[in-house]
Amino acid sequence: MPEYVIGTADGDDWPVPAVGLAAAFLPESHGCEVLQDDGLFVFRFERAAVGASRGPGGTRYVDAEGALAPEAADGIVARTVCRLAATSGRRTVHHRITG
Repeated sequence: MPEYVIGTADGDDWPVPAVGLAAAFLPESHGCEVLQDDGLFVFRFERAAVGASRGPGGTRYVDAEGALAPEAADGIVARTVCRLAATSGRRTVHHRITG
């Protein structure tokens, strides 16, 4: 299960996007289904569940569970980070920490 840390390039906390967390996290190019949206945000992508929760220092901790190969998980997280950047207006960074 690949795990990631994502954050703003300047290290500040994420602004709460006016479009809401679901719209801010879901990659536009894929049909994703929201599974949970109550502090922990989880969406399904193909056979994998991708979860995002608040981490230390304004970061988000993201994990991808299921049948997603590490390279495919990297791609979906990269698209998610691009979506976050577009909806928040902030430069983003992300790093795979396991998997």
